[in-house]
Amino acid sequence: MSETKELATIKGSRHEIVERELSRNRRILPSNASEVFRFADMMSQSGAAVPKIFRGDKGLCLGVTMDALTAGFNPFAMARSAYEVSGTLAYEAKVHVAALNNSGFLTKRLRHTYTGEVKGTHKIKVKDGTRDAPAGDLRCTVTGYIVGEDEPFEWTSPPLSEITTKNSPLWYSDPRLQLFYYT
Repeated sequence: MSETKELATIKGSRHEIVERELSRNRRILPSNASEVFRFADMMSQSGAAVPKIFRGDKGLCLGVTMDALTAGFNPFAMARSAYEVSGTLAYEAKVHVAALNNSGFLTKRLRHTYTGEVKGTHKIKVKDGTRDAPAGDLRCTVTGYIVGEDEPFEWTSPPLSEITTKNSPLWYSDPRLQLFYYT
């Protein structure tokens, strides 16, 4: 395998590594609400073990803990994949992919394929003006095999050049992986 193909394989499977870590069977199984509240309190005091937005905020830690318990994830790993948007807690796409893959709603993991390629850049609007973003006709198709359905469900992204929301740094460093998350 050439060095370029080997590097692409490593980058392409990065989301699978993150997904495995998020969903390892190291579940916290509290026996009552008091234990969940105590855990969230300790999490809020854990310093560098959680992102700054969680430090000292018991309620936010409780929210991410409840989300993690529902999905069967490690609350600390989930917190590291969370961010705030306009006062609302949000999660990186890899969390949603991991949750869906581990939900029991699929008979096998999501599959994805690409057509087209990244070709140059185009200008997009950002807060401070414009920025060059990857362009081209690259598309991603994600296929899900839903329990109880005879045919797989597929969705194909628009071409890379038609996607205007490009806030993630992955659009620039690894557009294929970010396009998969987008799709």
